[in-house]
Amino acid sequence: IKNLLYNVYLLSQLKDQNQVLEFKVAERTRDLEMAKNAAEESEERYRSLFNANQDCITLFSISGEEPSKLMNCNDAAASLLGYTKEEMLNLTIFDIDLSCTPDVIGKHIQQLSETGQLNFETQYRCKDGSLKEMDVKAAFVHIQGQNIVMKIARDISNLKAHQKAIQEQNERLKEIAWTQSHLVRAPLAKIMSATELITTSNFSLDNEITELLQALQLSTKELDEVIRRITDKTYH
Repeated sequence: IKNLLYNVYLLSQLKDQNQVLEFKVAERTRDLEMAKNAAEESEERYRSLFNANQDCITLFSISGEEPSKLMNCNDAAASLLGYTKEEMLNLTIFDIDLSCTPDVIGKHIQQLSETGQLNFETQYRCKDGSLKEMDVKAAFVHIQGQNIVMKIARDISNLKAHQKAIQEQNERLKEIAWTQSHLVRAPLAKIMSATELITTSNFSLDNEITELLQALQLSTKELDEVIRRITDKTYH
């Protein structure tokens, strides 16, 4: 009877332990499921933000001194450069960034290691061979135990074209100012000299002619001052 009661007691304890174990397994499974769902939601949010960004984003690792093929890129990068995403992931940064050479990559990695960030302007080559002017910001990001280079590049081609147009316009204005200061002022200086000579000479002039000469002299001086101010503003 003792053995029987003891066996009943052991079975009861074992059942209780099994229930506790089942509860802990279920609780752990629920926690893992929640963590998995949270990770998936976080990854989905990251992917949405990554692809919604209108700037070109590329990621690659550095093995020794050589960059790997692109590990990832967003939709904007593929679209701007004219590739599919699959094609992009078969390229290296050497295929895209015209400023990137082994020496330049080495300097960039050194600066990233020292400062954590990098900003420079370069040109990106599109699939059709055309070039895009880009403003690039680079940084290290830590992913799965690796230091990954992330480049965020903004297309500034229109800005550069606008700056070039302004520069060309300024050059034309300077040319106009030079024309004013040399070609226009030369005959104006002759007129001013002639009127000055006539008014200060001993010629016998009636009052009407004298007044006309004085008016002409005043007008030429005013015109000379206007041209001088325009020239000064153009060059300064």
